[in-house]
Amino acid sequence: MIKSTMRISVGRFMVIMLGAALLAHPAKAQAPDTVPPLSLSLVDCIKLTLKNNLLLQQRLLDPRIKAGEISKEKAQFDPNLVLSGGKDFSRKLTPTVLAGAAEAENENLNLNIGIEDKLITGGSLSLNFDNARNESNYAWQTINPYYESIVSLKLVQPLLKDFGISVNEAQIDIAVNNHRISISELQQEMISVLSQSQKLYWDLVFNMENLRVKELLLAQSEDLLLRNKAKAEAGILTEVDVLEARSQVAARQEEVVIAQDGLKDAEDELKRITNLMADPLGQALTIIPTERPILRAQAVDMRQAIVLALANRPEYVRAKTEFENSRINLKLAKNKVLPKLDMNGSIGFSGLGKDYNTNWDKLSTADYEIWGVGASLTIPLGNRWARNNRIQRRLEQEQATLRLKEIEQDIILEVRQALRQLRTDLKRVDSTRIAQELEQEKLKIEEQKYELGMTTSHDLLEDQAQLAQASIRQLQAIIDYNKSLVDFEKVKGTTLKKHNINLKELQL
Repeated sequence: MIKSTMRISVGRFMVIMLGAALLAHPAKAQAPDTVPPLSLSLVDCIKLTLKNNLLLQQRLLDPRIKAGEISKEKAQFDPNLVLSGGKDFSRKLTPTVLAGAAEAENENLNLNIGIEDKLITGGSLSLNFDNARNESNYAWQTINPYYESIVSLKLVQPLLKDFGISVNEAQIDIAVNNHRISISELQQEMISVLSQSQKLYWDLVFNMENLRVKELLLAQSEDLLLRNKAKAEAGILTEVDVLEARSQVAARQEEVVIAQDGLKDAEDELKRITNLMADPLGQALTIIPTERPILRAQAVDMRQAIVLALANRPEYVRAKTEFENSRINLKLAKNKVLPKLDMNGSIGFSGLGKDYNTNWDKLSTADYEIWGVGASLTIPLGNRWARNNRIQRRLEQEQATLRLKEIEQDIILEVRQALRQLRTDLKRVDSTRIAQELEQEKLKIEEQKYELGMTTSHDLLEDQAQLAQASIRQLQAIIDYNKSLVDFEKVKGTTLKKHNINLKELQL
């Protein structure tokens, strides 16, 4: 844990510095027209980003769009209701006296209804009810007009090309996989944005603490200036010492201004990713991070981290799903190379009568049956499109295999690098802590020597600056370690799980 820089001085000097730090953030009565500050924890920052980030709001729509593709592909197996009707009339000369008239007239009226359905085996099934009324002047037509109805069931089933459940549901399977890919892409985007949000939060914490250190350093310089003035009036110090102290005050005022600008920049970056910048009130809002830059060292195991990464990284899950799509496409392409052999069959019953009731009575007895079976074979000569498509799909599967292996290697490398960075940052925290303690002890000794007149104000100012820099380095090391922990969760793909973010609750 970072030790407060207020402990770097002794006696009266500590009291002055504490007062300066308190003056740097005075309690003020809130004006009625100002925006109250927002106290923000890290958890609140994550929730705010998840709720408001514009990029995530866009990506949340992708799985819903892809879910619609699944329904569209399933729709190919929806049945169709077919209605048809028509009337035709003809009058023509007859070449034979058997017609009973020199001019033959014929009038037909038909009304048909049917249901067609595509089967998951690749075949098609249709149930038809055909009705017709015929009237003519043919002398040999004993029933005139007559009514005829036919009920028939027809089946066409491929046996080679386009045969099989897996072939005919291939596009549905691909649509399902594409939906899974869209969820993986959403998870990857969420992990990236939430990781960036956490790191921006820690950047804001660093800049706020850095400003306090700079303000404390300024307060030390101002106190030393007052002391040098008093000693110069007493004849102990020269005017040069006063000028040197005044110069340091001006330099440290500049550092405070720069630190204030850095704080505002960090605050704006956090507002951008949480979409607070979209609101004028949000632009004027002051964010107060409630998390403190403390060290929470975590034990990590490389082998376990790699296993977790390969199980959870969205891009690896996406690559495996893309490989599955390539496998489906190759199987489909192999089927398209086969010749087309279709079996067809039909069965039905007919009725006929001088009126519709008589016709229906004959039909309902099922005595007048109609049936037929057959087959057709189509062999493409050359079949270049299908053969080249099969070659292309095979190459795409090989490409997907290589891509999967490449992503696996990248993930392992990223985990190893992230783990090394964690260990490096942890060592930095320890070394910067020791350096800060040594600089603190040096300043304590220098302060005692200055009170005894055994050193100059220049040396004292230099030691103050060195302690401030040591404190900032210690702060930066701890912030970097916390940011490395964020990156470590990211490379393991466990960011969402760590923060209990359930995609089902987002109504995908």
